Amino acid sequence: MKRSLTSEAEDEITEAALWYEGRREGLGVEFLEEVERTFQRIEENPRLYQVVHLDIRRANLRRFPYSVYYVVHQDHVGVMAVHHNSRDPRRWKWRRRE
Repeated sequence: MKRSLTSEAEDEITEAALWYEGRREGLGVEFLEEVERTFQRIEENPRLYQVVHLDIRRANLRRFPYSVYYVVHQDHVGVMAVHHNSRDPRRWKWRRRE
């Protein structure tokens, strides 16, 4: 299944990768690799993860305190947010579903 990301989700990924890279060289790359592995798991079995709000599902990253919030469509997975787990969920709950 294909994926699409909102511009907000893309920005969140970039922001987090830059932050981690600033903490330790290579850690930002490791974050990006973990995000990609999570996307692959979602694409392989999009209904694996639980619904957390309306039709929005959450997949937790394994190594980092982030979650991917997404919606399953007939022909693709729409990623709404890649959100730090300690942040207020209202930041992503009402984003558009792509």
